[in-house]
Amino acid sequence: MRSFLWAKEMSGLIKHYQNTMGGIPQLSNAWGGMIQLLDAVLVNGFNFKPISSLTKSATDAITATINVGSSHGFVDRQVIRISGSTNGWDGDYKILAANTSDIVIECNSTKPQTISGLALCSAAPLDFEIVFSTPSGSIEPKRAYRSKNPDSLGLILLVHDFCVSGAAVNGAKFAKV
Repeated sequence: MRSFLWAKEMSGLIKHYQNTMGGIPQLSNAWGGMIQLLDAVLVNGFNFKPISSLTKSATDAITATINVGSSHGFVDRQVIRISGSTNGWDGDYKILAANTSDIVIECNSTKPQTISGLALCSAAPLDFEIVFSTPSGSIEPKRAYRSKNPDSLGLILLVHDFCVSGAAVNGAKFAKV
């Protein structure tokens, strides 16, 4: 069974997530699993890979090829985030094609022909922030998430990911969202 989550960003990029993407946390029957998954998808991103090279075929090209090595786990139409470049490549990009070691992304023609710096690419998060978190190691972990988008309503997503009184500690796990 595949699980999907879709979200449209203000930039026009549609970020989607499925449980078969490389490096995405998987829900398991363990307390805290929902918070780990939401931290990755909403706040941090996942599947961080170093960029070996990034090149455009011409200075005015609107696509670029990124070499990230074998078993990178990225898929067509996924949105990735580049970070750590020193010449203006940081940002979110849609993957047009992915093969075993390279991904082709859509970019604008004003980007440099190559990348500089120790850059990484990862699955782009939805750009939420954690506005409340219980201390690390808490036996009753909670998180409150809010979108950083200034056009959002500022609503809070509250997650309780712990065993409530009366529930079997070794039984099926659940989270209140």
